[in-house]
Amino acid sequence: WQRHWWQWLPAPGLARAPPPPPPVAAPAEVAVPLVAVAAAAVMVVVVASLLLKMAYPRYRLRMSVHLHLAQRLTLPSTLPTLPLVSSTMPAATPGGSPTATPPP
Repeated sequence: WQRHWWQWLPAPGLARAPPPPPPVAAPAEVAVPLVAVAAAAVMVVVVASLLLKMAYPRYRLRMSVHLHLAQRLTLPSTLPTLPLVSSTMPAATPGGSPTATPPP
């Protein structure tokens, strides 16, 4: 693992000193931890999704999400606006608009 490519070459007639190793780390040595971290993250996501799918079946999870969203969206938004609309519409319709055309 630690032997370099020039150490595997057959030695020529005169023994030469191998070239000095590069001071910076090779890209392959840097990419190995990144690949390991990425693989671990993917495994964590896959295992978590499988556990969620086993613990909560898809239809139960979907129905609970729909019910939760329906409660969050309908209760605060429609209930306060219904009295507002019902109270403002009859007040605006009998008087009419001054710019409206008069009936014939």
